[in-house]
Amino acid sequence: SKLLLRFDETIDHTTIGISSIGFLGTNASIFLSTSTLTSDVDGTSMLISISTDDMNALKAQYRVCSSAANCFLLINPAAAADMAGNAVVAINSSSVGVTSFVQDTKAPAFTGFSMDMDAGIMSLTFDETVNVTSVVFSRIYVALGTTATSQYVRLTGGTVTSAYGPVVDIALSQTDLNSFKLIGLCAVQTSCWMRMNATAVVSMSGVSSPAIAPNSNAIVNMVTDLVPD
Repeated sequence: SKLLLRFDETIDHTTIGISSIGFLGTNASIFLSTSTLTSDVDGTSMLISISTDDMNALKAQYRVCSSAANCFLLINPAAAADMAGNAVVAINSSSVGVTSFVQDTKAPAFTGFSMDMDAGIMSLTFDETVNVTSVVFSRIYVALGTTATSQYVRLTGGTVTSAYGPVVDIALSQTDLNSFKLIGLCAVQTSCWMRMNATAVVSMSGVSSPAIAPNSNAIVNMVTDLVPD
């Protein structure tokens, strides 16, 4: 993800202060933290590579830059200076809107999950912030193995306890937890595999995570951190 800033005169690229650059949306704002400047020369344009952490935080703040209509630049004086050392003029209102906005169309990739059978908590991790209010429990399964004939439990309910972010914490229903224990599901790491239908989870821009098929034996689909009952 990239942010291109344009100025009306040459900027000393060594003066760029990432944490003084942010975005304003609908009654909310957010500043960059761990992003980096990719421009290594002075000029009127500065290109910033937005870090994964900053992008996840931005997506979680869904009222900011979810579209071009709620995406405005915030600049503190420490954000940049010209070649004479003069600080950039601050921008603290919706006076400078985005001129080119590319919507996120990438599907969130499932990267692993953990299970605490004592607490009844299952945590799904994705490579980007997802819309936790979009979770469809009935499209999430946990199986004993990786074959089409492996026994599994399809979730019938639960409660999402996490905020918008790349990790979805699900408090399992007692019914589902009992079903897990009845067939020995997640008693050990090798008896705890994720399956998922498409649209079980979607990104903040509404793109569905891909399905995880019953015959998928990719190691990422096996529980990585298990607390047995």
